[in-house]
Parts: sequence; C-alpha cells; structure tokens
Amino acid sequence: MPPEFAVEIAAVDVARDAAYAELRAANARGVTRSDIDAFTEAMDRVSVRCEELRRTYFPRRHQLFVAGGLATIFSKTGRATENVWTRESRDE
Repeated sequence: MPPEFAVEIAAVDVARDAAYAELRAANARGVTRSDIDAFTEAMDRVSVRCEELRRTYFPRRHQLFVAGGLATIFSKTGRATENVWTRESRDE
C-alpha cells in the first residue's frame, strides 16, 4: 500500500476512536440529543472516508472496516477477509 493510504487510514482510526471517546464522556455526564447527533455525524464521516478508501484501493471488495487499530476488507459474502493495516501501537 502507498504511504498515503496508511496516513489516511490512521486518520480514520483516530477519528473513530475520538467519536467513541466523546460518547463515553457524554455517558459519564448524561447523554443529550446533541451528543447522539454528534456521534452519529462523526461515525457517518468515518463511514464515508472508509468507502472512499475502499473504492480507491480495493474496488473489487465489498467493505472496508476500521476499528481498534485494525483495517479489514471484506468480500460481499463476508467469507473472505484480509487485514490491510494495523496501527503500530495496537499491541500496547
């Protein structure tokens, strides 16, 4: 994979982690409708970025999913998967 893929997928991973961190903070103080809206919008942006990367780098695959420092592509049936990126600090 080209270096720009790793940079972009790492940014997606950070954005996803940040969205969940904000949701955890909202849970601790009491969730409001605006918290839920903000989380939904952040995750929608993550999904759009994943889809753009999938179309660019894996056009024959069905889905690219990023979570917990790991990016995985899936076939349409879900029987074929491949991890295509791992955050360096994932094991820490």
